Formats: sequence, C-alpha cells, structure tokens
Amino acid sequence: MKHVSLLVVAFMLTLVTPASMQASKNLSVYKDGFVTARVPVAEIDSMNFSDLTPPLTLDEYLAMPEDIADMLVDLAVSGSTSHDVEGLMAVLHATDLMGEDMVMNGTSWFYYDYCHENRLYNYRRTSMIWRYFMEVVKSANKVIETAPEGLLAAYRADTMGQGPSTAVKALGQAYAYRAFAYYYLVQLFQYTAYQDVPANLSLPTVPLLYAPNEPLYGQRTAAMPASVVLKQIEEDLLKAKYMLVAYRSSKTEINTYVVNGLLARYYLLIGAWDKAYEAATEVVWGYNIMPADELEDGFMDINNQEWIWGYDFTEERGISYPSFFSHISNLTHGYAGMNYSSKLIDARLYDQIPATDGRKRWFQSSTNYIDATQRAHASASSWKKDHANLKFGWKDEWAMDYCYMRASEMVLIQAEALARQGKETEAAAALAVLMANRDASWSKASVTVDDVLLQRRIELWGEGFAYFDLKRTNKGIDRTYQGSNHPFALVVPATDERWYYQLPEVAYSDYPALNVADKLPQLKPIAPVAISGTQMAFSFELEPFDTLVNCQMGIVYSLDPAFEKGKTKVYTTNMVGT
Repeated sequence: MKHVSLLVVAFMLTLVTPASMQASKNLSVYKDGFVTARVPVAEIDSMNFSDLTPPLTLDEYLAMPEDIADMLVDLAVSGSTSHDVEGLMAVLHATDLMGEDMVMNGTSWFYYDYCHENRLYNYRRTSMIWRYFMEVVKSANKVIETAPEGLLAAYRADTMGQGPSTAVKALGQAYAYRAFAYYYLVQLFQYTAYQDVPANLSLPTVPLLYAPNEPLYGQRTAAMPASVVLKQIEEDLLKAKYMLVAYRSSKTEINTYVVNGLLARYYLLIGAWDKAYEAATEVVWGYNIMPADELEDGFMDINNQEWIWGYDFTEERGISYPSFFSHISNLTHGYAGMNYSSKLIDARLYDQIPATDGRKRWFQSSTNYIDATQRAHASASSWKKDHANLKFGWKDEWAMDYCYMRASEMVLIQAEALARQGKETEAAAALAVLMANRDASWSKASVTVDDVLLQRRIELWGEGFAYFDLKRTNKGIDRTYQGSNHPFALVVPATDERWYYQLPEVAYSDYPALNVADKLPQLKPIAPVAISGTQMAFSFELEPFDTLVNCQMGIVYSLDPAFEKGKTKVYTTNMVGT
C-alpha cells in the first residue's frame, strides 16, 4: 500500500504529450513540492522551487494519498489498547449505535455510545474522533503544501484534454480527503438540521486548518460558524472534481465518482436538492446496483459491482478484534460473533420490511436461517438471536473489505432529492432502480420523503448513516415503544445536547483561539452526592442536560426543577433505592 505499481505509472505515462515529457526530463520531484509531467514547459519554468527541501521521488509523493487511505483504517488513539477506536469505521459504528435502528445486545466495546454517554469533553470517544479527523486534515494539508505556486493554473492551461497527471491527481485526492474529514467534523461537533433550523448555520463548530501555501493559513483557528466550514467543504470538493478523472488503480483511491458521491452527500446535508440529484446522477451512471442474488454475500468484497469506494483487505493486512467486522458481524470470531455484544436490528424497523423484500434475509428470525457455510464460522449463538444481523459476513484471516460508498446510496439520494422538491412520481421512478433488485413486488407510482428515508434505513443499515440522517432531518429517537427489543431504552429528542460531541480538552490546548467565547456548551459534573433514595445532586459549570444517564446501572436521572438552586441541580432517578 505504500507505493504505486510500475503498471500504473506506465499507464499514466501513455497520457503524456511530447512537450510535457520533455519538461519532466528537466525537473525533479521534491519533498514538499512536485512537478507534473502534464504541465506545459512555460508554466513549469515559472514555478518557484527555491524553498523546497531535498528531492523526493515521484512514487514517494504519489504514495502520500495512499497513506491517508491507510489512515482511514489504521488510525487509533496513540498507545491505546482499546478495541473501539480503530479508524473511520469505529466512528461510524459508534454513531450508528446512537440511533434506534441498531440494537446492542451485550455490554462490550461501544456500550457507552449505545447509551448516549460518550460525548463529553474529557471522554476517550470525543478525543478519538477529534484526533482522527484532524490527522486526516493535516495529512491532506501536507500534500497540498507540496504544490508549487502556479500548479493549478498550469493544469488549467493544458488544452490536450487527456486528463490530469499523476501528481495533480494526488493533489485532487488531498482536497477530497480534507473535505471528507470536515464533512464529518461539522456534523459531529454541532447540531445540523439546517433546513428546519437555519440558525444552526451560525453555530460555532471547529477550526479550519489550511496548508501554509494557502491564503487563509492560520486565519481560521477559532470555532468557525457551520456556514463557513460548509463552504470550505464545497470548495475543496469542486477543486478535487476538477483535478481527478474516472481512472484509478483500485477502489481504495478517490476518483471523480467518489468526489461526486461526496458532493451528493454534502448537498443533501445542506438541502441543495437539485445539486444533490445532479451529483448523485453522475455517480449512478457509472455503476450497477447489486442484484438480489448477491444480497447474502456478506457485504465484504470490494469487487462488488456497486461498491464505489472502500478498502481492500488481504490476509496479510487483516485486522482482527479491533476491526469493524469484529463488532458488527455476528458470524465472526469477534466481539459480536462471540456473544459479547451481538448486533441486532430494531424490532420496529424489522417489522416494516415486507416478507417479499430480499433484505429481510439480512436479519435472523424463526423462519430465516443463514446457510451452513457461514454458520460453520460462527463460534457462538449470536447469529441465532431473534433479529440478529446477518448482513455482514466472515472470511478467513479477517480479510473482509470495508465499504465507504456504493451505488444504492446514490440512488437513494436521487430519490430523496426529487421527493423533497415535490417530484414524487419522478422520485418513485428513481427509487425503482434500487427496489427492482430488492423487492420484486414493489410498484409504487409515487413516493414521499418518508418513504425514501425508510428505504435508507433498511438499505444502509449498519453502514454509518443512521446518526447523521437523524441529525440532518431533525429527528430524535425513542427506544421505549411497546415491544422494543432495546436492552437500554431511552428517549433522546432532536434538540438534546447528546446529539453532538463537545470539543475535547486537547482542542483548546492545540488551538488557543478556541477561547471561552467560542466554546460549545460544556457539561462538567462535579462528583455526585446522593441526597435521598431516588435523588442525586450534581454541580455544573454550565447548563446541564434535561436528563442524565448512568449506562452501567441502567438509571435515568430526570431534572427536577423544584430542587434547582444555583448551579446545583437535583435529578430524580427511575429506580428506587439507587
């Protein structure tokens, strides 16, 4: 993963014109700077290489985006032995568990996330999320920093129409990765729901970090308003789209399809429905939908025809117990499969899947059993539990691949964007492309936004979308309904502070511009003191939640205004004698 194959380099050289080939012979590739074989000679001559550090080979430079791709899988809390902090999928799994569509049957890793008790400023999850995405930003900025002045202008001046050089493609991927990181940061550390609550666009979020060769370097290190961060995300993605092409050596790389997919997600977030539809359509044209007979393949092979972007694991590269599949798959020899924390589908959502829908077989029931091959891998009875997830499978040596983006998501974006514009007939036609491969009996002539959102919840179950969809659509959760299969049942309204993470302590030390005025609401409880059998007193520096949750004990403390005095708040528990 740390080098570009000679075959790829040879292919890219076939795109080089004679003039640019001559230019590439006259210039080296430098650390902190590179030259592209596609840039016209006159433009190359005008570039400033005077401050560059010792030479770096082209292959070494091109490996920089690959290093970021590895970070999506590898990056964990430094020195940590915890098994719930491994890369992007740890973030997506933690947030999925904060919704109501996934049930955690057990008390292993991620249990505090499931209980909505893992978002305070001094908690490990908050620090992990911050450090992870900021490291992606910094690594992307390192690639951007290496671009000599005038490179983008030189690329635009190239009229040969044969696509960007490998060096420009590296820069394009860097912009895409930076946008990708901020797309998550802006949602994780603040409210969203921009359509329903436009004022949220003005709320403080996170600092914006730039490369030293960008005009805004060092100027936005305070908690920037959401609108400013969102604008930067779009600018970075549009730059990336301009620099990249469809060709790539593997699905681990970012290309134009991936960038259009990220743009579709971004426009869906901000409510730019027409642009969301257009971006998603550009992706759908290039991929097929997984047919019904592949639904039970275990969702673990990057060669799946509808996967757009992901990570390709090999037997040598596999991650075992800290991996996503260890936690999500009830068929692995991991935490879910060994019955420490089985993952089930919410009973109410399961009941909304028609018997004719092939996706119902993703989940266990009294009449739905997995095949003998997969069952032989299971080391415990997790897969036998009612509503147990069977969507995610198992391969020897932990060689299950990760999916970051696929075509079905893009179809769902098309359909939602159309439905939100009142084009419900067109939305049904778009959604039919997916449903023809899921439920042969589906034949709706029109669909509402809620219809599409239901299909998102079913199709994308376990893939890291539930939390973000709840936030952008301004919805809370209720696990307390009659017949709920959630062992930890609670209600979290859409406006509850538990829907965003507090900035971690390290953020304030790293970025002094994050002063008190910029701080997001902070909850800092001093040691609780029991004042009666059913009450508990806390003292806070700033405003507290309406409810507190003791995840281990299964206790919910509700604020009792009658006992409020100054900064001391009294909560009444739901359990007598605690």
